[in-house]
Amino acid sequence: CVRISKRRSESLLIIEPEKSMQIKLESVKAMIPFISFSFESAFKIIIIDQAHRLNSQAANSILKTLEEPPKKVIFILTAPDVRTLLPTLRSRCQVMTFQALPFSLLQQIRPGLPEWIYKSSRGQVATMLQLCEKWQTTESENSIRIEHINHLIQFWNSNDFLNELENLTLLKDRNSFSQLVRQ
Repeated sequence: CVRISKRRSESLLIIEPEKSMQIKLESVKAMIPFISFSFESAFKIIIIDQAHRLNSQAANSILKTLEEPPKKVIFILTAPDVRTLLPTLRSRCQVMTFQALPFSLLQQIRPGLPEWIYKSSRGQVATMLQLCEKWQTTESENSIRIEHINHLIQFWNSNDFLNELENLTLLKDRNSFSQLVRQ
């Protein structure tokens, strides 16, 4: 399990979209040496995460392999909706659908988040984690913005703003001042 979580298992290959949000032919070609090497485990598993993002070359290159898979190799293709897969891929796969996780289970997985994150994730852990990450970034940015707004309010309302030691330190630091002005 530890090797799998670190993606260092000789029995598991995960193929996922690149930065371009597509799975290209080069990524799919990684299956060939993976399948051909001998291994100690009972099965080899190849997960194509977000298979709906396979470009046409990559999708067409695995059709024959999916139709006649090597012995002891299991392919798992994931997609948000089976209809997003090419019909040629779909016809070579057994479709299994999974239900969204209940609200209470999401709360157990990542407790203490705002309720809107659990509801907005629609039962999907990956979506919940993405929203959580964005929320935490936004919270941090918002606290900085609030601090800067308070400085501007203080500047506006105080006749002696520039003479106060705390404000002089803020204005002398070029990074802090430029950040204050940009916010």
